[in-house]
Amino acid sequence: MFKMLLKSFYCPQAYYNAVLLWRWKTIFYFLLLCAVSGGISSIAAVSGVRKTLKAETPNIVKQLPEISFRNCKISMPDGKDKIVVISTSGAPLFALSNRYLKPKEVDNLLFSIENDRFYAFPAGAPENSSGTAQCIKLSDFSQFAEADKTYVFKTEELLSFAAKTAPFAIPIFVFMGTMSLNLMFLIIMTPACYILSLTLSPNMGFVRAAKFSLIAITPVSILSSISVFLPVSNLGIFYAAATLMLSWFIMKNMPQLPPRFFVPNGR
Repeated sequence: MFKMLLKSFYCPQAYYNAVLLWRWKTIFYFLLLCAVSGGISSIAAVSGVRKTLKAETPNIVKQLPEISFRNCKISMPDGKDKIVVISTSGAPLFALSNRYLKPKEVDNLLFSIENDRFYAFPAGAPENSSGTAQCIKLSDFSQFAEADKTYVFKTEELLSFAAKTAPFAIPIFVFMGTMSLNLMFLIIMTPACYILSLTLSPNMGFVRAAKFSLIAITPVSILSSISVFLPVSNLGIFYAAATLMLSWFIMKNMPQLPPRFFVPNGR
């Protein structure tokens, strides 16, 4: 299946074999794709977070010396509704609030602690993408479990702990986010590929179109992960157009599929 990651860029015969023969392999391939693309993104995310924490720790500690929790919820000092910690460059880093923040309020944040939950945005949260954030309830941390007790943590110690655990924690968040994004793109692409198949490959059907789409989104998933190392952004429309063009090219040059009730020897 590793070869399929490469062949997804150019090989109609590989698409044909996958659409015709894959069954449970389809699920394993999806997980493999998420692991590879998520792994690439994790390298950039871990490096970026650790570099940011190292450079910004004195600045962050000056703005927020300590963080308090009570009854598995964030305790805001002096009755404040929200605190946004700003970087030395003037950009927002993260936010604390005793309420749930609106999408506009989490733009470009690394993470936020909102009421009783922690939200991670490993690559920042540009407008309209906050729905892909990964969430953990504070009640999942046993050290916050004792009722009516206030837990106070020095911010510098928390940042030091975060830097040490970043190589282990961030890949988990990134993998979960990658799965969500790939699944969303797969859901969008499957009907598009099915419509293409009505003319180019009439025997495909919807289920086969879903398998075809999974292979077709491989290039965009990998390329979008690599793009985190480049000074580019807002390539969503380009990726969508490129995936449609690739699907059209592959389907046009792929051997015609047998009828859907034909069961070949394979798995």
